[in-house]
Amino acid sequence: MLIERLRRQLLTTGFASPEGKWIIEAYGVDPDIVVENDPKAVIEGCDPQLERGVAEVLQRIRQNPKQLPKRPAPPMKTRWMYEPQGFYSRTHDAC
Repeated sequence: MLIERLRRQLLTTGFASPEGKWIIEAYGVDPDIVVENDPKAVIEGCDPQLERGVAEVLQRIRQNPKQLPKRPAPPMKTRWMYEPQGFYSRTHDAC
């Protein structure tokens, strides 16, 4: 019996390789960088995988730095507020 509005779903899809074999089925994906998850470090609140990932990103940034593009001028979305006649003349023309 399911609790309110919960449902079960059976996955009916999978992934096949170009050779026609099922992949990522009950296995997962091999990591690009293997990091051992030391239980002692995890218990102490460290995250070796996250720390290694951040170190990799910082290293790649240092090796290939990118410059951010210059910020363009802000768009003029309310041009009528800057016109000489001002706000009230535009919204109260009929009065």
